[in-house]
Amino acid sequence: MQQILAILSSDADEPTITSALGSGNSHSYLHPTVLIVDGDETVLSSLSQTTGVIATLSDDAATNLATASDITQLDTPGMATLIGNTLGVNTTFDEPVVLAVAGWIFGFSPQYQAMQSDRPREGETWDMQGCLPDDSFDNA
Repeated sequence: MQQILAILSSDADEPTITSALGSGNSHSYLHPTVLIVDGDETVLSSLSQTTGVIATLSDDAATNLATASDITQLDTPGMATLIGNTLGVNTTFDEPVVLAVAGWIFGFSPQYQAMQSDRPREGETWDMQGCLPDDSFDNA
């Protein structure tokens, strides 16, 4: 099962979107108009053809985009252009939508994957110096 990002219009009808999900499951909202869904190609196709859905993007396409472009080097207008071109839509998205979509795409990037696999102090306890409040807070 893959993740699918769907950008919804502000007037998208919830029952219509829910019906389009079919065998897919709503995963989470990154923004009121940015939905992440777990589903297969049938769900992706159904969402893509649903009224109220502006665009969809599969996790495979997001991975390819994140590998081809370093989204961290773009400003918000640059991200908006990249996202608009990738989605093939002639729509100007608001900054919160752009940042939500860019953040989701970044999660598939090699940079993010490297950070996740090389966490500092992985597996160590958190009771080392500086991680717990000192006694001065107890006396306040």
